[in-house]
Amino acid sequence: MGTRYVDRVVHVGSCRTLNKTSAVKHFVEQTGVRMLTGYARNVDWLLASGVDLFLLAKMAEAHGKPTKSQINAVWNKSPELFSSWGFVAFDRNGQEF
Repeated sequence: MGTRYVDRVVHVGSCRTLNKTSAVKHFVEQTGVRMLTGYARNVDWLLASGVDLFLLAKMAEAHGKPTKSQINAVWNKSPELFSSWGFVAFDRNGQEF
């Protein structure tokens, strides 16, 4: 995949894309992304679109380089919702946080 994603944050808004930890770790290793976020379960696409926009707005406020604490702050706005959808975030080492 080259260096296109090195030190970037990637959000995947589709259902169940991040449900396989081994594939996530492989993607992170191969791309060098700084952070990977998305969903490990099925989500209501319309509601998830609103959540995605909120999350992307927060990422933009951080100039595309949000910290783990900023992502956790977004999570804390509605932990039940994020948890029920299987929202996950991984750091550059492929560790979920």
